Amino acid sequence: GRPMDGGVKFTFSSGGGGRSMDNARAEELFRQFFSQGDPFRSADDPFDDIFAGLSGLRRSTGIASGGRRAPRADVLPHGTPVRLCDLSQANFNGASGTIDQWDEARGRYVVSLGKGVSLAVRTQNVSQVVAEARVVGTSQPQLNGKVAAAATFDRATKRYRMEGLTSKGVVALKPENVILPQRTRVTIQDVISR
Repeated sequence: GRPMDGGVKFTFSSGGGGRSMDNARAEELFRQFFSQGDPFRSADDPFDDIFAGLSGLRRSTGIASGGRRAPRADVLPHGTPVRLCDLSQANFNGASGTIDQWDEARGRYVVSLGKGVSLAVRTQNVSQVVAEARVVGTSQPQLNGKVAAAATFDRATKRYRMEGLTSKGVVALKPENVILPQRTRVTIQDVISR
């Protein structure tokens, strides 16, 4: 594992077997990782004082001021740039767009592709496009410290496809060699309890 900003350290490994976990186990792991506080809260969050003064109402309830729901950590927010992948309609694979909304009832993202075209796609058919991902710890010193113009995660190869690092095109890097910007949504895979 590689230490991240703020002293948090993650180690990812694959144990095979294709086991999955239920929501209760996932929540337990989340509490273990983040028992020191909210990792997504900024030190200069202007809403901290407001919520601290409201007795019994905490941000973790999911209700923000004005009755609006706080954003879900497991859903890409409106406006997030994405690239479509693994669709049965192959002509849309590789198309870039933005998240318009999450359709809870259908379990799909509505992705705007521009020019009035939008598609409702499953979560596995969307890859978040991340700007400003930084390269670290590779055996290629000319790449270390560089910042990608765009990065997407390729589930098949389990590598980040980094664009704009070299004149030769896309560079594929292991997750431990990529530092993602704060507030990037990620999926944690292959977690095994000991």
